[in-house]
Amino acid sequence: KDRTGSSVPAIKKYIAANYKFDVDKKSHFIKRALKALVEKGTLVQVKGTGASGSFKIN
Repeated sequence: KDRTGSSVPAIKKYIAANYKFDVDKKSHFIKRALKALVEKGTLVQVKGTGASGSFKIN
């Protein structure tokens, strides 16, 4: 089990594998969404600052 949450590259890899979304060209959308979800309280940032590090679902 991954108790430290998911890293941004792992989240991007999951999105690329399961959705028709070009994560390389539109990574700013992912970063913006991660920041918004942390502010909303849906995600908790375990490591790092901003849109980097590891995230867990709250």
